[in-house]
Amino acid sequence: MRQWISPGHACRSNLLIGEILHRSGEDLLFITSANTSSNVTRRVEAAHCEMRAIQREFGHRPHVVLIGHRNERAVRRRYPHHQPCSTSILAFHREAGDGGRPALVLERLGSLDSDCVRRVCARRGLGLVVAESARERVPVRRPRSLALPRRVALSLR
Repeated sequence: MRQWISPGHACRSNLLIGEILHRSGEDLLFITSANTSSNVTRRVEAAHCEMRAIQREFGHRPHVVLIGHRNERAVRRRYPHHQPCSTSILAFHREAGDGGRPALVLERLGSLDSDCVRRVCARRGLGLVVAESARERVPVRRPRSLALPRRVALSLR
């Protein structure tokens, strides 16, 4: 399976990726997920959503280049409809008609929920078919800045 994973449309890293593709003369840039593949670990785990965690997992590997934002919290605020998890995956299938319209297939329910994906598809004249594999969202990892403390002391006065 081939996947297209890219930064958000407003992400400044698109300029860097464009420059890398231009200099390398390549059409594609191969990237890794933000966690070790479940094919390796045999466990489904939430993808990392903070650069520090990604650096801990991948930073020791030679020839791995990691890029991130100075203010990850500010970037997350720019994408309020996205959850901190692996990307939602859409597929193109010829036979996936939806009411006679061309349709995309939501194969993995990830960062963007199916209602939002359906609205975007409809604005572009496309239907959306939700595959069985996308009935349940992939695990979400809350950023440290949003994580709740393990114990909360409650005082009523």
